Amino acid sequence: AEVYALAEGLGWNDPIIILAPFFFQGNRLTANDIHYVADPKSGDLTPCAETEFAKDAAFGYKHSNLQDWVFEKSGRSPTASIGLDVIRNQGPQAVADIIFKAANSEQKPIVVVNALDRNDADCLALGIAYAQQRLVKRGFILRCAASLVAARCAVEQIPLLTANDIFKSCEPKKCLIVVGSYVEKTTRQLEHLIERFDSKAKVIELDAARVASFDKRDDEISRVINAVDSALQSKSSIVVLYSSRALVRDVCNQEQQHVSSLQIGDRVNEAICAVVASTIQKPSARNAFVVAKGGITSNDVAVKSLGVCRATVLGQVIPGVPVWRLGNETKIPGAPYVVFPGNVGTDESLADVIEILLKEVKVPLLTYSPTA
Repeated sequence: AEVYALAEGLGWNDPIIILAPFFFQGNRLTANDIHYVADPKSGDLTPCAETEFAKDAAFGYKHSNLQDWVFEKSGRSPTASIGLDVIRNQGPQAVADIIFKAANSEQKPIVVVNALDRNDADCLALGIAYAQQRLVKRGFILRCAASLVAARCAVEQIPLLTANDIFKSCEPKKCLIVVGSYVEKTTRQLEHLIERFDSKAKVIELDAARVASFDKRDDEISRVINAVDSALQSKSSIVVLYSSRALVRDVCNQEQQHVSSLQIGDRVNEAICAVVASTIQKPSARNAFVVAKGGITSNDVAVKSLGVCRATVLGQVIPGVPVWRLGNETKIPGAPYVVFPGNVGTDESLADVIEILLKEVKVPLLTYSPTA
């Protein structure tokens, strides 16, 4: 529904939708229209509907086959599929021909694509560009992850970032880690983080049940703001703010109407954003940078808490985890911001990222400060 809402907002009556969820850095691959999650250590492939991510209370799904997934979510069947045989043996012009044919069918055009590596993505990107040249009056919406974006924009792959790459113009003093994602992988990563940095970290839990409620919410947010501010004032270099791990259900609003899992998640996320927005401007946050864990969390903290309108993507600190340089309009201009998706990496990856970021950095002794 959101894809067509976007198209309507752009004034496109009949957009061509390309569904391309492959994300190589996050070990997400698509072959024979089946979307897989690869184990980052063994490389073993698991159909995505058999993973923990398919069981999400708000965004769950039943099908690994993208054709079936589209029908599950929209009630429509895809118009076409672009397979690996076409990509690898026929090339970008054949890709464009399939898109062109789908665009001129009687159905709303939805094209499923497959890819296992960057070469596949490059071929798809070129084929999409050819199709756009032939269909200049039609809107294209790429429902995709970062891998196709990089290919379509011809972004070259660069080495993983080091601490010196990230902190060229500032000296990091504090790291505020904000964990909103509640999937099992994130919980395991959080546990490894706390275990590895036990003596260096201050850990604050935001009670999801309290902030989801309608009578205890404000008190809980105030308590956590004070706790985070106090932690940032301490000698600890790491402050971890996370939402409680238990899934909250059966919440009713003030009219005693049932609140959905998606609405509960929104309330918890809004509370996290309120805490970060309040504390990041305090003197205790001077030279603090933020690591946000979770796709929705990282987006909302950036926009709602930090006021991000524009940022420069520096690269990745580990595969699938980009680092931004925040713009002058934000509350911490020039600071790095780490976007860590909820379903990326191994159990040790969050701790690994923090270890990389807090290694000794040899930079000029410049600072960045929160702005009002």
